Amino acid sequence: MTTRPLSGLALATLLTLSSPALAHNKYKEVTPASPAEDSWSGNHAWVDGTRAVLGDSHHCLGSGDFFYKFHLDTSALVTISVSTVDLGETVSAGLDPAFSLYKGLMSLQGHDDTSYDPLFPIDDNTFLPIASRIDAAPQGHVYTPHDGYRDTLNYSTTGGLGQDGYPLAPYEGQFDALGDWSMANAHAVPGQPTVPSLCPIDECPDGNPVGDWATLYYITHRNDHVGVGATADTTTEVLQDEPLEAGDYTIIVGGGCPGCSDFGFFGGRITLGVTSAPGLSSDLLTGKTITLKTKMGDPAKSGLALTSKDAAVTLGAGNGSADDPTVAGATVRVHSTNGSFDDVYNLPAANWSLIGKPGQGKGYKYKDKTLAAGPIASATITSGKNLKLTGKGAALGHTLGVNPAPVRVTLTSGGHRYCLQFGGVGKWKADKTYTAKNASAPAVCAP
Repeated sequence: MTTRPLSGLALATLLTLSSPALAHNKYKEVTPASPAEDSWSGNHAWVDGTRAVLGDSHHCLGSGDFFYKFHLDTSALVTISVSTVDLGETVSAGLDPAFSLYKGLMSLQGHDDTSYDPLFPIDDNTFLPIASRIDAAPQGHVYTPHDGYRDTLNYSTTGGLGQDGYPLAPYEGQFDALGDWSMANAHAVPGQPTVPSLCPIDECPDGNPVGDWATLYYITHRNDHVGVGATADTTTEVLQDEPLEAGDYTIIVGGGCPGCSDFGFFGGRITLGVTSAPGLSSDLLTGKTITLKTKMGDPAKSGLALTSKDAAVTLGAGNGSADDPTVAGATVRVHSTNGSFDDVYNLPAANWSLIGKPGQGKGYKYKDKTLAAGPIASATITSGKNLKLTGKGAALGHTLGVNPAPVRVTLTSGGHRYCLQFGGVGKWKADKTYTAKNASAPAVCAP
């Protein structure tokens, strides 16, 4: 390939994206007894991360360069609230509260655009975009916004490439408010980013247990912004009784006002409530196939079909327990992480039956041929084998005007959840069908 000189615009883009990092994250722990107060520059740091070009992670660091974390020794119901607070003359009240919750911890001193994980990787000879060695998707994956990957070769989710071969809308950062994302610090070593950590003691005095590169796994978010234009909505955002299993979690906070200016520092308070719930458990399942159907003008033609063939299917605490859907009933949540739909369907206990005899632990069946209880017509949970689900009719809430991938499905009975995520290798026809197959098990269960 012939090396071409860089255009002024392309050169400016490269210089901008390769500028020194502005932030190196640390963590502050939040406990029920110790809420956190901090301030954020600007009032749109969080909402920037909802865009296809993502957001600059340093904008979401509080005044002390903090992300926020908490640890659970056992499963629990967790309540998180973020509210605006006046912290004094130099800090404005009026934070438009918004936050995302993730499983895991980010590497300490991490930031956008490291040599290990560059924001805008280019060929050393042609200076043209190349695929990220860290954030590129597996072969065959169809990129969609917030799917956990960044297409730095073709920029297919941000607007594509211009005639000069450079992105029309490059990524502005790596922070993803609605999906999994990763960052490295300056000490990450190619081939072994997680161990050993080379972060010096003066930078990481408590060590760096996740190493010099790490991924945060998106669980959920809260941002009910109702302001108009540059008007902040200072209503407290609350995530109530979220079921979480033992482990480490990250909260990333920032302003949720898309039209607000950068000027000023805005104070906020983060509080945490934890109620022990030792019976919670989850099966993280691979997905064989999912099909969603719609028909413009005829919602009765909507359809849903899902199959997982996975030996990891269990029955929670088993027949007769609080996890038995013939006792507790069940719910199914089907939602697109791009926000185009988020639907919960009830599957009452009366429509469930055992597979086999009581105590054999073979599984459960659900049948509702007349759709009297809702749009779910059938479901099967077979221990060690599979999970199947079908639905139809106008009561199905999904829409297919945009590609919905990734699509998350969570079936909950009592304290036990069956969790799947479909994305990547799939086909979408606008307002008609979405199909995906051979999905890997998710890293974390959606609520």
